[in-house]
Amino acid sequence: MKPLHAYLAARLYWTQPTVLTRSYELHANSPGSEITVARLCFEHPFGSLAEGQTTTGWWCFRRRGFFESVVTVSSRGCNETVAAYRPHWTGTRGEITTGQGIYTFRTANLWGSRYEIRNEEDEPLITYRSGCPDAGLSSFFKSQSTVTFTEAGTAEPLIDLLVVVGWYLIVLSRDDVAAITATSSVIVPAS
Repeated sequence: MKPLHAYLAARLYWTQPTVLTRSYELHANSPGSEITVARLCFEHPFGSLAEGQTTTGWWCFRRRGFFESVVTVSSRGCNETVAAYRPHWTGTRGEITTGQGIYTFRTANLWGSRYEIRNEEDEPLITYRSGCPDAGLSSFFKSQSTVTFTEAGTAEPLIDLLVVVGWYLIVLSRDDVAAITATSSVIVPAS
């Protein structure tokens, strides 16, 4: 794995190497390239416990609660919470609280295909756009996203943590939408 800071100006993509696993890699330059700068792996196929890693840190992610859910991020190997995410009741945004500040994670468009992380001054730091421009048909069922950083984002000291937290929240959001869709489907018999 290479340091993320060396590739902030490059084309970055979160990709899912295989459809049947819930593991993701952040690659620089092109999808499937050998330059991996971050990883996110879920422990179970249907759970929220996951581990994220960059060269600057290794974190554990967990969502707790139902009506008032909270995502906690702790350093791997200890129970010290380094960040927490609390969603707004609408589900389209929320706050990531760290020891160094409060960041806003939000849906940036109506379709939920673009997300942003913004700082306390409401400047965008990171943008996630669904899909990868170079992805082929074999990537149709995989979760993927193009990641871009603004100038303010490249100067952010917690950028490694934030890029993994943002992707974790996007994956949970997609899982929630899939679960709602599956449970609300109704089969109507033909008459």
